[in-house]
Amino acid sequence: MQLVKRVELNEKELSAINVLTPSQKPLIMALIDFKLLGLTKEEMTNKIYEILKVSEIDSGLTKIDNKDLVALSFSVQELIYDKYKNLTITEFKCACKSGVIGNYGEWFGMCLKTINQWLKGYLNNEHRINAIKEWNAKIEKEETSDKPLHLKFELSKESAIKAFKNYKLTGA
Repeated sequence: MQLVKRVELNEKELSAINVLTPSQKPLIMALIDFKLLGLTKEEMTNKIYEILKVSEIDSGLTKIDNKDLVALSFSVQELIYDKYKNLTITEFKCACKSGVIGNYGEWFGMCLKTINQWLKGYLNNEHRINAIKEWNAKIEKEETSDKPLHLKFELSKESAIKAFKNYKLTGA
């Protein structure tokens, strides 16, 4: 299997990962992993099948017909092409694992509706979203720390003006 390269990170992005909390790091590492759409269709179907097979076992279901699991893999592949183009292999694994243990809602059986719910739940998970925000903030902080003092002052001034304008508009 030929994997497409992971997202290339610059020094600041790598440095920002290193200062995240231990619970945030895996979420960011999953985000920058190999994209499922970077695989060939056959490789992608096989990878999805492999992950769904583990999910089937983890869920306690062992009576799903192999043909049904292959068909579900194709359906999930279409779902990813349609709705989750930036999904990585690790994110899909994490969504399935957390979904199986009930973190993302009601169980409808090993079907497309359940998988879609798991993906939505994972991608909209508050802890994941906060980890991404924190990572981005640390990258931004890294970028401003390299700037000369007079530029830092200008950036701070611009931020204060933006915050005040936002306050005037929203009252918060």
